[in-house]
Amino acid sequence: MNNIFKTYEAVSASAGFALCSEAAVVRVSGPDSPRYLQGRITQDIKQLEIGTSPRSMLLSPQGKIQGIFWIAKLEDSFLLASLRTSPDVNALIKALLLFKVADQVEAAAVEYSVIDILGRRTDEILSSLKTPHYKLSGSSYILCETSCLKEMQTELQSHGAIACPGEVSEMFRIQRGEPLYGVDVTERNGAPDLDVSQMVSFNKGCYTGQEVVEMSTARGKPNKQLVTLEGNSQTRPAVESDIVLENDGSRVGQITSCASYPGEPSLRCLGYIKASALSAGSFSADSISLTISPRQ
Repeated sequence: MNNIFKTYEAVSASAGFALCSEAAVVRVSGPDSPRYLQGRITQDIKQLEIGTSPRSMLLSPQGKIQGIFWIAKLEDSFLLASLRTSPDVNALIKALLLFKVADQVEAAAVEYSVIDILGRRTDEILSSLKTPHYKLSGSSYILCETSCLKEMQTELQSHGAIACPGEVSEMFRIQRGEPLYGVDVTERNGAPDLDVSQMVSFNKGCYTGQEVVEMSTARGKPNKQLVTLEGNSQTRPAVESDIVLENDGSRVGQITSCASYPGEPSLRCLGYIKASALSAGSFSADSISLTISPRQ
């Protein structure tokens, strides 16, 4: 068993943490920032309370995804925490402020770090942390000022959490079925390609891209869906390899990310599959048999 697998098993049984090295955090401020964000992102800014941080999206007028992030309300501003931006944080800021005209709103990258808390004891550790931080709602991620990062890492280790390399964090991410922007999701994807139930407020007023989201919701079925697939193989299908039906070889989707695991299933992948093929049951990619995870 390789060292990555050993670390994964140790963390699964107890706890670990990993610094999200590609994460970016943007502060949005200015007297018009609440109103501007209300019309620009998918969550309801008016219902956002200090201490809460729901996940949200930034969409183009055509409903294409320009960013995925958690938004935290502070006393005088907002923090947008993204696990990854593409090609960089400046692209997210540019897209966010695209419709700024005379609005008094500013956005700039700030020095915060995102940490993924992993393993069976995640909830226990999250409830015990004393170092100043924000819990990103509905996730195992925390956000702290980079100046407090060493203090946070020391405290996590004092609770018995193991410092993990990025490969281990990636294994947990794929296992959770969590899409990463620039990897599993790009600006070519529309909001309906994802499960947006926790990223969209369906009760707020108008926002950019709303019409596309509402039309897809009304139809009740997107054209394709991001799913978690699993199988047993010593090799992994290549990223962007075709997903085909095992019974006739028809192309029905594409792999976006993969990871290997100890035990069974020894392989998990994220990928898009046509909605019409989701009930097929058996798929393959690069001749590796796959099924949709029962936890979908």
